[in-house]
Amino acid sequence: MGHDKIKSKGKGTIMGRMIDVVAEWPELFEGLSPQRIQGLRAACASSQLEGDVPTREGVADLVSRTRGEITHEEFIARAIARAEARVGRPAR
Repeated sequence: MGHDKIKSKGKGTIMGRMIDVVAEWPELFEGLSPQRIQGLRAACASSQLEGDVPTREGVADLVSRTRGEITHEEFIARAIARAEARVGRPAR
């Protein structure tokens, strides 16, 4: 991808550098087409440019949504639950 990457040891810590989520958690992307993998990689990179730090759980949910294993509503509910856990209070 051309971006510097340091291993996050599963914590999503990138210390100001882009993390290649496919290289970090390759097992999550097994069985997906190269086009799907590239699309997910691009989505995660774009999110990082907006200040998001990828986590294994968040990327796993994104992949699950792409595979059709969870609904859009479940994807959103999981993201909200992670955000609430991070800040220690309900988002609503």
